[in-house]
Amino acid sequence: MNYAVTYGPKVLSDFHHYNQRLAVMSYAGGNNTRPLLLYGPAGTGKTAFAWMLAENLCADVSQHDILFINGSMENSIDTVREKIATFASVTKFNEKQLSIIIIDEADGFSGSAQNALKAEIDRLMAYTLFILTTNHLEKLAAPIRDRCKVTHCPWPMPDELLPLAQKILAAEGEAVSDEKLLQVLGADYAYIKGLSYRQMFQRLEDLVGLRRMRAIGSKPAEESKLS
Repeated sequence: MNYAVTYGPKVLSDFHHYNQRLAVMSYAGGNNTRPLLLYGPAGTGKTAFAWMLAENLCADVSQHDILFINGSMENSIDTVREKIATFASVTKFNEKQLSIIIIDEADGFSGSAQNALKAEIDRLMAYTLFILTTNHLEKLAAPIRDRCKVTHCPWPMPDELLPLAQKILAAEGEAVSDEKLLQVLGADYAYIKGLSYRQMFQRLEDLVGLRRMRAIGSKPAEESKLS
């Protein structure tokens, strides 16, 4: 089983970091159209958070109101001048008449694309919300950063992940003490630097797999053959 798929965040309330909660408070309702820039290391759920925030800005947002761009793959000035400008020019029918444009890995945009994006943000901001993500804040042009509400998404610490980890283990029928689980989550200095959601899911998969292997190995030989 892929724990990331099964137990990954499904709703905005699954994101517990203080900065993410602040972003929800600032943007829920669709009244704030200042671009939102999510930055931090890989595996902090920035892309998933961007999608869920976009889908919940107001009650009647649909997929037709949201444009997703992978900045590492669609990184030319044509993406900004044609794809973004065209999408934002089409009337939207949600209650706020908002266009929502997610640019994932926005630092992948070329220099000319970033310059063009700066101009499009100024032109479209009144009725378009841009949500940008990046692992490398320093690679985004300063004028773009200056236009955005910049929100740091760091790796969560083991104690912050403990409630979610225990919820996952309970769903898997496994009982592990908080102390033991914190040791697992805090290994390899994660108790100092934190760990990504991907790392947490992998550690839980390994932990459950190892416990189940040991359980099978502890059965009598005849019982093991039947299981």
